[in-house]
Amino acid sequence: MRILSKILVCMALLLGGSSSFIALAQTASAASNPAAAFAKSLQGRLASFDYSYSMSGSLPMNGSGSVKLQGNAFTMEGNGLDIRCDGKTRWTVDVVAEECYIENIDAQELDYEANPALLVGALDRAFNYKDSSTASFNGMSVSEIRLVPKKKGSSINEVSLFLTQGNQPAGVNVSSSDGNLITITIRNYKLDNSLDLSAFRLNTKELG
Repeated sequence: MRILSKILVCMALLLGGSSSFIALAQTASAASNPAAAFAKSLQGRLASFDYSYSMSGSLPMNGSGSVKLQGNAFTMEGNGLDIRCDGKTRWTVDVVAEECYIENIDAQELDYEANPALLVGALDRAFNYKDSSTASFNGMSVSEIRLVPKKKGSSINEVSLFLTQGNQPAGVNVSSSDGNLITITIRNYKLDNSLDLSAFRLNTKELG
């Protein structure tokens, strides 16, 4: 569950399409800022994509899944888990164990690791812009935007967001304080019209 929490943090970071993320992105000194353009394109939209991840370090692992994110609401399916959140309540279904965990999301607590989708509306409070440069990711030439957490003692040391020349997310690197490196690769990214929040809630009748 811990690794999936960190992955959700990355997903929320990738899709920080809010005014606060634009404010964060605009602290970059570059005249043409891909992070700000990317954030602007997400406002009021539903973003969806498939992902795969690998973690190197003391506990190597890998996995894959799919995500839909709209503001503070999201769904995430992968590695035997079905996670849904409408911005107020989060449902985590362990398909293998046939168990369901229900949690209330308190926007006032801003616990980004426990409630990663909250990052969407508060990136300027959670991260500082470090720098950006041209880099290579998954064989592509990309813009790398590096961010560091404001909170001292965070389990995340640094996050790198990779954007293609068309301002499409290619992936994310997350360096953690325990020496692990999580690399997330994004595929089939697209934007659609927003959905009613009911689409992000779990229908308990589906559990049987």
